[in-house]
Amino acid sequence: MLAVLPALAGLAVTAPTSSRGVAHRVLLRCARDGAFADRALSSAIEGAGGLSGGDRALATELVYGVLRHTRSLDHSLAQLATLNRTALPTAVALRIGAYELLHLSTPDHAAVDEAVSLIGAKAQRRFVNGVLRNLARGRGRLVSPDADPRLGARAALAVRTSTPEWLLDDVARALRGGEAAALEEEGGEAAAAEAEVVAWAEA
Repeated sequence: MLAVLPALAGLAVTAPTSSRGVAHRVLLRCARDGAFADRALSSAIEGAGGLSGGDRALATELVYGVLRHTRSLDHSLAQLATLNRTALPTAVALRIGAYELLHLSTPDHAAVDEAVSLIGAKAQRRFVNGVLRNLARGRGRLVSPDADPRLGARAALAVRTSTPEWLLDDVARALRGGEAAALEEEGGEAAAAEAEVVAWAEA
């Protein structure tokens, strides 16, 4: 995961007047202040004013998508740059851009340019531009968590599914108590992740 620093002087956070600006502001609040995403998102959308339905939908997708995939996004980004002193606004912009490149159908140039626009300082804008352009060109060569020699099976599963390891432990304990059926009744992406947890916990 990215090790991030608080916002530094010269790293202006873009006022939330666009879908990505709203998402950036909300994700900053979640990471920095522990804000609840739903409340922060509702407040930011209302404060932005004038957002179209499509922009509201994109802001919502970016917030919840980045939160859902933070660990896997950070694992991908860390393969492209030394990120252990990345300021928080820059880290959030990178995650938004990476999410668009890896999980949405946003054109590469638009995903990169929009992420860069979220940062004020020129040096940080160049950094974000370089990292995301490298990601766009080299995403097919990324090492998956399962193939990462630094990660054991449990850690790889935690990164790949962006699931806290304590939750994996809780699921494993639940499975040992015969509670697997409830997990298998869920739908969508959560069910796929939970199925992998089941396989890991029963191995």
